[in-house]
Amino acid sequence: MPGWLKNLALSVLLLGWMLPLAAEDARAITFVTGYGHDTLLFRRFELLYRDAFQRLGLSFKLISQPKDQALHNANSGVFDGDTSRVPELHGQPDYANLIRVDVIVNRSHHVAFTKNPRLKIYDWEDIKAQNLTIAFPRGQFYASQQVKARQLPWAKVMISSNCDELLKWVDSGRVDVYIDNLGNCWGPRHTDRFKTIRVATILGEDLNYPYLHKKHKDLVPRFSEALKASLESPEVHAKLALLEREHMPRSGHGTKVQLYTPYDFEPFITDRPTQQGLIYDLQRYLNDLADGVYHFEVQTVPRIPVERLEQMRELAIVPFVTPAWFNDDKEQRFDWTRALVEDETVIVSPKRLSLEGLHPELLRGKTLCGSSTLRRDAAVQKLLNEGIVKQTLVPNTSHCLQMLIHGRADFNVSGRLLISYFMQKPELATQLHTSSSLIEHFTRRILITPRKSQLLGWLNQKIEILGRSQSWEDVMKSYHLAYDVSFSRNR
Repeated sequence: MPGWLKNLALSVLLLGWMLPLAAEDARAITFVTGYGHDTLLFRRFELLYRDAFQRLGLSFKLISQPKDQALHNANSGVFDGDTSRVPELHGQPDYANLIRVDVIVNRSHHVAFTKNPRLKIYDWEDIKAQNLTIAFPRGQFYASQQVKARQLPWAKVMISSNCDELLKWVDSGRVDVYIDNLGNCWGPRHTDRFKTIRVATILGEDLNYPYLHKKHKDLVPRFSEALKASLESPEVHAKLALLEREHMPRSGHGTKVQLYTPYDFEPFITDRPTQQGLIYDLQRYLNDLADGVYHFEVQTVPRIPVERLEQMRELAIVPFVTPAWFNDDKEQRFDWTRALVEDETVIVSPKRLSLEGLHPELLRGKTLCGSSTLRRDAAVQKLLNEGIVKQTLVPNTSHCLQMLIHGRADFNVSGRLLISYFMQKPELATQLHTSSSLIEHFTRRILITPRKSQLLGWLNQKIEILGRSQSWEDVMKSYHLAYDVSFSRNR
């Protein structure tokens, strides 16, 4: 065989070997993230995205780089996408090559750290008013935007990509406040060297979305659906929970606290698979403020027996409740925090009735729709005991409002906190009437069991921070919860 023919045959053979490899390589997706390999978020994103891309028949690889470098390389097409960035990045001229995938993959808090025990800050306005020097990681989009928007002097800002350097600045007093996501620099921050650095407040919250490079624009809708399926998968949830448990000893999480809630409905839980709702927001805020001292885990319990709570040995809390609902008016059975939310009891009825009070002569023969979760108000219980009204029990307030609309009940008695949320829905607001007069004023607080734990003092301190926090006020408003029943900001 001539030499040229042998070379041709060899080339064809090599090409036959290479084509499958090239095809396999083309089906691989590589993302970049600003979180380190040893962080929980890196491992969480790696697990979640690998599952999502496997549903599309694609392999997945995740690379860690400093945040600013990661963003630059994702936008330049060096990588196929970035794991998690703020929604405002979409449409920015500097990052025009990145397409947001509209699935929330993470909620991150921007935390202010300080070493100064006398420094009190609750939001960005306090930082500006006190003319504080701040530091944050290079590539921290949120902090940069806040500095620009609030016209803070850049002379009072220090930036670095190095965790040790950032922590040294605040530890030495060169800067007053260090601003970062809680998970970033976790390891160095929890060494003895920096143990006096504490969480001062939570400045804001970001919803994080994945971004794909525009060369994959045709992949965006399919990846979005695959990612949603992964987030709703029980198997993926179990793996993510295992990851968190494995990470906890290394990340220094402290005492576990069960956060029990009887509220398995909106606005407290709006989406269980993605852990959205007011209960999950409170859990995230408490965990971030705890910074490893406590770790709160949500458990929904439709009915919480008082006796079971009294006999409980594990540390547990029940938020957004009031002593009367647990037969503890004298507050001797459980510990109770200061007021978490100011609320008031109102009457909801069809507009044809438009009830304004619990008058027996107007309510005789009427049907009350009540929740089976907690004890009735005293005035309502009196009407029931005397046989003036009938009662039908349903799992929650949302069910009650639907029964009122369909004529299967005549009125409901609930806290204005809940009703203000539901009345944002046109189908309810146009058919139902909320009384302008209140039956009684009450405070929603946090029940703590067992009694005499250090948790009571800690929670009261954190409630004060939340009460003054613009960030938490924004959370409450995001659920259309009226400001007059949100945390009172005693400035």
